Amino acid sequence: MYFCYVDESGHCGTKYDANQPVEVLVGVVSDASKIHKTNREHSNFLRNLLIKHGIDVSELKSAQIFRGRKEWSSIDSAVRKQVFTDLLKWVNERSCKLIVCPIHSEKYFELKKDNNEFATKFHYPYEAGAFNILLSLQRLKYGSHNNKGKTIVIFDEEGEHDKRLIRLLSEDLSYTDNFTQIKIPKRIKKKHEVERFCQIIDIPFFSKSEHSQLIQIADLVAFVVSRYIQLKSFNIQPSFEDELEVMEGFYLGIKDSLVPAAHINPPIKGDTLAAFYQEIRPVGWTPQKWIIK
Repeated sequence: MYFCYVDESGHCGTKYDANQPVEVLVGVVSDASKIHKTNREHSNFLRNLLIKHGIDVSELKSAQIFRGRKEWSSIDSAVRKQVFTDLLKWVNERSCKLIVCPIHSEKYFELKKDNNEFATKFHYPYEAGAFNILLSLQRLKYGSHNNKGKTIVIFDEEGEHDKRLIRLLSEDLSYTDNFTQIKIPKRIKKKHEVERFCQIIDIPFFSKSEHSQLIQIADLVAFVVSRYIQLKSFNIQPSFEDELEVMEGFYLGIKDSLVPAAHINPPIKGDTLAAFYQEIRPVGWTPQKWIIK
C-alpha cells in the first residue's frame, strides 16, 4: 500500500489573478510500510534543524520561510536557504516520488470561457491539477510489476474544492481511459461501472497541513516549482538579485524524485483529456524537459 500527500502553491481561487499566474499541485508518494519511519525521521530531522537555528514553529510554510515572514523574519537568508536545501535533500534520500502538475491559470479560464468540456467539468485550476494528480497516480501504479497495493490519497483541506473533487469521482469516468491506459475486460458490458481509479483506495481524504509532515513537504516542492515557473515562464521580476539562480538550484534537485514524465503528460495522440492538460501547461514547461529554456 502507498500514501500520496498533496498540496498546492499559487492558488488563484475562482477567477484569474495576475499575481498568481500558475497553480502547482504536488503529490508526495511514499510506501506505506515506510511511512511511520519516514514521519519519525522527518520529525527528528525537522526538530533538530529548527533547534539548531533557534526557530519555534509548528508548521512549515514555504513562502514564509523563503520570504522571511512571521517567525522567520529574524532568521538570516542564508539559514533559510539552507533549510530549503536540507529539506529537499531529505526528500531525495528517502526515495519519495513526486507528481508535479502545474496549471497555467489564464489559459485555464480562457478555455472555461470557451466552454471547453474539461475546463467546465473541473471548474477551477486547483481542481484540474488535483485531478491530474489522481490520473498520474492511477497510470503510475496500474500494471506496475512491483506494485505493493493501492494508494490512499490525502489532500490539504481546500473547502468547496474538496466536495467537487469527490463528486467528480462519483461520475462516469470513461473519458479518462486513454490517459490512464486502463484495460477493460471484454466480458464487461456496462463500461461505466468499471472502477477507473482502481489503484486508489475509496475516495481521497483531506487533512490540515499542520497535522501532516508530508503535506508540508508537498507545499515546499509546490512552492519551488511555482516560483521557478513564475520567474522563467511569466517573466515575473525577481525579489532579490540572484533569486532565479537560487530557485533553479532547488528546482533541479526535485527532478531526481519525479515520477516518469509520461504519467503526468501522456504523449497520446488524439486523446482530448491529455491534450487538455498539455494545453494548460505554462509556456515552455514539460515534465519531460523539466528545465524551461
